Amino acid sequence: LFGTATLFSVPGDGIMSFITRDTSGGYMARRLFPLSLLMPVALVWFFIIADRQNWIDVISEFHIITVVLIVIFHILTFLFLLLLNKADKTRMDALDEVYLVNQHIRSHIDNSPLAVVEWDNSFRVRWWSEKSMELFGWKREEVINKLPGEWKFVHEDDQERVGGLMSRML
Repeated sequence: LFGTATLFSVPGDGIMSFITRDTSGGYMARRLFPLSLLMPVALVWFFIIADRQNWIDVISEFHIITVVLIVIFHILTFLFLLLLNKADKTRMDALDEVYLVNQHIRSHIDNSPLAVVEWDNSFRVRWWSEKSMELFGWKREEVINKLPGEWKFVHEDDQERVGGLMSRML
């Protein structure tokens, strides 16, 4: 009981970090962990009753428990692997769909008659469209991950005003 309490006391570290992760392994561990605790207890309880009723003797009981536990865990492992494969297929299908949608959006951006520039929260350039290259003259490699002050994006006369607007936006 104390060992189980210690196991659950820090969910972000140790063995519990594997069980609480949002991964296929965490999913399988969350499904098998309760069974791995309850199944042996249930089988021993059943065999204690069987022994009291003289249905089986003690030596046979030990061998039967071992074989039954092995078979049950093999069956459970196979069933959970099937579930994991189904979950992974669903995840892979969703990732494929996200990739296709992203490609579709990028196609629209690159074929837009407008220059499209995407900035992150700190105003570093994340995306520089084909039309941006045509209109502004800088290649994508020259501006990606750069702040506007690291290259001459804003005309020198407007830098103070644009800097004030950017600081208010943050």
